[in-house]
Amino acid sequence: MANLSDFLQVIKGATTAELNEFNKIIKQRLTVSFRVGNKVQFDAGYRGIIKGKVTKINQKTIGVLADGGMRWKVHPTFLTKI
Repeated sequence: MANLSDFLQVIKGATTAELNEFNKIIKQRLTVSFRVGNKVQFDAGYRGIIKGKVTKINQKTIGVLADGGMRWKVHPTFLTKI
């Protein structure tokens, strides 16, 4: 397995098209790591930490039903499994 410095060298020398492809792969892996029913949390800024369950997985966002009943659409990078 390549180490982080090797990966960073690849990124530094990559074209825009290659970087876009890397980004697409990373987004897919983030989305795939969540399943409907997973308990998750995220920071909603001044509203604090929101905890809830995954209800739907979309192409760009993940639907979360908060413990308080409010529904959120959240990018997977902001979610943490609990």
